[in-house]
Amino acid sequence: MVFGDRRIGAAIAMVTNGNRSLWDVLRRFAPLSSAIRRELAASPL
Repeated sequence: MVFGDRRIGAAIAMVTNGNRSLWDVLRRFAPLSSAIRRELAASPL
């Protein structure tokens, strides 16, 4: 899973070896990526 956010100037890559389907990836990483974006947006860089 890779994403970038120009507003906060971040690029994130997460690697796993346990994906079974696209749905599994989305279900597992959507909350994690949202939390990462929230924390980076709140912290001074």
